[in-house]
Amino acid sequence: MRVIPVTVLGKEYDLCFSTRVMMRVEQEHIDTDTASGSVFLLSALMEAGDRYAKLNGQPGKGFLTVDEIADNLSPDELGKLALSMTLATSGERNVETVDSEKNAEKTPPDA
Repeated sequence: MRVIPVTVLGKEYDLCFSTRVMMRVEQEHIDTDTASGSVFLLSALMEAGDRYAKLNGQPGKGFLTVDEIADNLSPDELGKLALSMTLATSGERNVETVDSEKNAEKTPPDA
């Protein structure tokens, strides 16, 4: 799994792109290129990060609901988080990875 740490409203959360997130986006027919879709995706990635930590015996960092994000982040702040969401869903950054049979380990930096 890819886990990207982000700070939102002064608190650190983990974004995790899981199959559950992909399924939720598909089931809800979410267009992640819209503001509402971005808010939905951010909340889903945070929730998946919290769930993933707990499943691996680590304390979860919690997550923000769609309403909490919509009520507290400006469009500019949401735009700044878009890169982190892209990195979480594409895996183009050194992030936490998990071998399904081992504990989490750091991916070595690209040369």
